[in-house]
This record gives sequence, structure tokens and C-alpha cells, in this order.
Amino acid sequence: MAGALKAVEAHERWGPLMIEGVTGIGAAAFTFGWPVITSLYLVYVIAGWAFATGVLEIIAAIQLRRRIRDEWLLALSGFASLSLGALMVVAPLADPPTMASWVGAYALLFGALVLLLGFRLRVWMKTSSRPAVARPLA
Repeated sequence: MAGALKAVEAHERWGPLMIEGVTGIGAAAFTFGWPVITSLYLVYVIAGWAFATGVLEIIAAIQLRRRIRDEWLLALSGFASLSLGALMVVAPLADPPTMASWVGAYALLFGALVLLLGFRLRVWMKTSSRPAVARPLA
């Protein structure tokens, strides 16, 4: 959601980023607000969140493609989210240690990709936002 707010300030497209943030908050609120949810429904909530996040990250990467290099990192994180969602749907009754390892592997991969993208964007922001050198009037 912070990325969406920055995009609004820069008059860029912010919809997919905001929807992704709201989806994550909605999934967390649903899970937190309904603690007696069965484990099967919880798996489907996680799968739905992962699918929505993956699709929106890929859309955001496509939109960013015109502006930055290395947008593929965001797209790859989207595919990681889609993969987690697919695993959850294909094997919703897997034992808890297996599911925990899936979520852990996803979190590690996703975190590494987004962290690398963040560093690349930081460098890009520093190099692209430098003020132009003033030329003396002749």
C-alpha cells in the first residue's frame, strides 16, 4: 500500500498495488476475526490471497516494465505467490509440517525477490531523481 501511495504522488497507476494491499489486509482481518475457522477454510483463504497477490504483482510488473528495469523480479514474486496458491488448492489436506514448509519456502523466496527489487529500485530512484546541472547563461 505504501507503493500505491508513492505512485499516487507521482501521478502513476496505483490500482493493482492498492488492491494487493487491501487483499492482504482483508485476508488477515477475515482470519483474525473468525478464529474458529476450520483449517480447510484457512487453507483456501491463504490460497485465495496468494492467487490475488500473484495476479496483481504480475500486473504491476507489466505496468512497471515501461518505467524500470528488473521488473521481472516483481513478476517472479507474483509467480511464487501463484505457485503457493496452486499448492494449497491441489493439496489442501496436506499435513501441517508440509504446509508450514511450503509457506516458509514461499516467504523466503518472496522476501528475497522483493528485497532485491527494493535495492534495485532504490538505486534507480537515486540515479533518476538527480537534478539537472544548471547551465550558465551565455
